[in-house]
Amino acid sequence: SIHIVDTLKIEDINDYNFSNIDALVSTHSIEDTQLPNDLTCIEVSPLFSEEDENKIASALNSKQNPVLHQTELASIQFSVCSDKQEQVVASYVFEQAQKILENNHAVTKDYMKSALEREKFSSTYIGNGMSMPHGDPEKVLKSHVIIFKNMQGYIWKQNKANLVFFLAITEQDIPIMKKIIHTIAKLDENTVDQLLVLEDQSLKKKIIHLIKE
Repeated sequence: SIHIVDTLKIEDINDYNFSNIDALVSTHSIEDTQLPNDLTCIEVSPLFSEEDENKIASALNSKQNPVLHQTELASIQFSVCSDKQEQVVASYVFEQAQKILENNHAVTKDYMKSALEREKFSSTYIGNGMSMPHGDPEKVLKSHVIIFKNMQGYIWKQNKANLVFFLAITEQDIPIMKKIIHTIAKLDENTVDQLLVLEDQSLKKKIIHLIKE
């Protein structure tokens, strides 16, 4: 959500404290003053056209969904587990995820309990045959995204999930987690079908590529 924090006179800009402010919208061209590097300056016309509106929307969108650099994803371990067996219940996914995370010393011992409680509280099924279970970031030591795929689908309460993205993300990786969730939530049914037929390694590469876009 967007909040307008303040209105300023152009002569007051250099003395203003811009910490915790993402963008400055002005009808003046703002020369290179002492503004912080991470402040986005958006110049608009005094009559505020539709083009200006789009300019602001696009600037704020890129603030909220920044393009990820190669290195940012480096802290996250991706892995894929394919299942051929007939319909599998959701608890199987949690058990397998727990084994993988524990083998990698990626979580503290009550992490999985927090993920299961989260699931009980409200289903993490997000539509188009996908679900995104996750637990408490405070209990994660190393970020992991484990992708489970099953053509038959995992029974996810009243739904069937063919792709399950199990997210175990540390607190410092939360900004990246937002980007990952945003990417996965945008996948449509067609894309999910295409992803399901990929080999494990190709699936992993494709997901990473989509997140980086």
